Amino acid sequence: MFTRVEQKVGFRKVVENQIQSQPKQAERMENMPAEEREKAMQTQVKFTKLFSYSFFVAILGWYAIVAAILLAILKFGASADVKY
Repeated sequence: MFTRVEQKVGFRKVVENQIQSQPKQAERMENMPAEEREKAMQTQVKFTKLFSYSFFVAILGWYAIVAAILLAILKFGASADVKY
């Protein structure tokens, strides 16, 4: 999903839209010097890209933990013969 966002729209546009939807943040960005504004935009784009891709990895990790807990409950608590 996020590869499509990156290809079609671009994460820079996503960050710009996020900033415009928050008036205080938009005002703060407009008051920055151009060099600082560009550096802040690059940082936000990197963070948004990193968060977008790592979110699904974290979700998969969470599912693996839940599956391990359920497996332990069934195997040891209910004495069921289950395999991972």
